[in-house]
Amino acid sequence: MSVYAAITTSDLSQQILAREGDDILTVYEPDVSIEEIVLNELKSRSDVDPLLVGYHHTMVFASKTLRLVNIGTYLIAKQLMSLDAQVEEFVDLFCGAGFLGNFASVENICSDILMYDRSAFSIESAARSYGWNFSFSVRDRGKTSDYGLSVEHDNRRACFLCGPITLLGRRAARGVVAASVPLFIPQVTPGPDTYEMVMNLSYAARPNSDLLISHSSLATDHIKELAKRAEATHYLVSKKETQLAYDTIEGPEFLKLSSEQARYLERKGLIDYGKNAQVRWGHEWCVSRLEW
Repeated sequence: MSVYAAITTSDLSQQILAREGDDILTVYEPDVSIEEIVLNELKSRSDVDPLLVGYHHTMVFASKTLRLVNIGTYLIAKQLMSLDAQVEEFVDLFCGAGFLGNFASVENICSDILMYDRSAFSIESAARSYGWNFSFSVRDRGKTSDYGLSVEHDNRRACFLCGPITLLGRRAARGVVAASVPLFIPQVTPGPDTYEMVMNLSYAARPNSDLLISHSSLATDHIKELAKRAEATHYLVSKKETQLAYDTIEGPEFLKLSSEQARYLERKGLIDYGKNAQVRWGHEWCVSRLEW
């Protein structure tokens, strides 16, 4: 079996499919973390195990049972690289495969990394990916507790926590909390409560830390309203136009809209590529920063 990786470049302009370090094909201006042409190439091969997805120099293992990273996740990572100075602590909230926590450690954004999720499988995957990025086994080198494990190396400390949200505790450290949550489109997809939960939890656990959160431009008004309700200052710090699609390990799942939904979302900035376009609808992946 061979290790394949779908890697999106730091400027988000290319996605490269590589096998054991050798480039196989390149897709320009990717809209999702595994483009359809990349997926089709993988399906034509019988030795794909495992599959990694990533951005810049950081990769995580892809799995059918884990939410896949998306362009919004990569925009948060790009924003982290623009920080002026190293922060005291970085928290990857509801980390899934742990991409942002892995990225913050690989890029030395912070020496104290915390990845939290309520799913034990997510935390296992995040730790496995961390070991891949640093070429050692977290299980073998780390310390295990009832709620996860931690590892120290090269003046870094990474903690992988699974369990009730009270495990996060409350720290006064000046840091960054980041959350890449599932795509939410008003009146089309479920999920608005997730943003409010993330904002409230971020402030309760890390009141002196900024929150970076990815979302669709079609949900920006919703994010602003929630920020106002949470008494936070809102900044829109990054955006990139893409086709309107879910990222899945089976390839992009393009959203279909009814006439009523399209009319409503046009007021939110829905992009219409025309009835004859291969993909009709578009939006912008955005990153918002909240400060308290």
